[in-house]
Amino acid sequence: MCENSDTCEVIVRKSTGAGSSEMNWDHLRFLLALAEQGTLSAAARVLGVDHSTVGRRVDSAEAALGVRLFTRSVTGYALSPDGERLLPQMHKVAQAMHGLRRAAEQGEVSVRGPIRVTCPETLGMTWLAQRLAEFALQEPGIQVLLDPSGRVADLGVGEAEIAVRNVRSTQQRLVVQPLADVEYGLYASPHYLAQHPIEPGFVGAHFLAPPASPGSIEGAWLSRLAPSAQPVLVSELSICLASAALVSAGIAILPNYLGRSHPGLEQIPVPDPPRESLWLTVHEDVRKVARVRALMAYLRTCFLAL
Repeated sequence: MCENSDTCEVIVRKSTGAGSSEMNWDHLRFLLALAEQGTLSAAARVLGVDHSTVGRRVDSAEAALGVRLFTRSVTGYALSPDGERLLPQMHKVAQAMHGLRRAAEQGEVSVRGPIRVTCPETLGMTWLAQRLAEFALQEPGIQVLLDPSGRVADLGVGEAEIAVRNVRSTQQRLVVQPLADVEYGLYASPHYLAQHPIEPGFVGAHFLAPPASPGSIEGAWLSRLAPSAQPVLVSELSICLASAALVSAGIAILPNYLGRSHPGLEQIPVPDPPRESLWLTVHEDVRKVARVRALMAYLRTCFLAL
């Protein structure tokens, strides 16, 4: 599984010294998560466990290997020189292990087991969470594990089985399919609109908007629509903007699936609303697993109505 057998040996077990023990293969995912996240609490959130569990697994792995992989400080964990040296091999072993599991699962015919799904934050916390819960009720043998953090999970090492992304991945061995286009709009409460009539160019309007970062389709649209606009509230999370609009704080730029779900908001007609493409992304091996195929088919049907 590894190109360098000598390096692989030190990953499997400590080769010399008293008290050496075999490496628990499951420790690898804890080591890799901590190497990426830098703190026990952040790694624990990614893995869905308690931070003390991460600490114990890392300590056990270091004891088994006989090397200190991380340096500890008040700010968190950083890879030691030995950790930096072994990290590429740990990734290779993790990929090989996940490849073995994928190969075994390809023969599955029953629709049972866990499926990890990653997606953008607002989409996952609102619209998608509801649909995934409905799917789980329809398929009682399946447990859906939803990660709406927006983090780009590594599908090659099994951090997730299915990813809904707003960028088209180009990594080798990933299968990417167009899923839907998310259309945006302007939303405000009836009370706000009564108190602040819409003027040409939205002069004097109070906008609730995402950051005006390079490549932001919402930010570019707002600049064209209201050149003099200065948002009174800025947030990357559309849920925050919707909450502010509901208390009549201003006009929010929201994805239509979110804005139209709030009866306390009215959509303001505007020309040429922006669209953002969503992509269904899976590893080429994982898509052959029965439960993954079932959820992919369900998602494609659901997103037709987005």
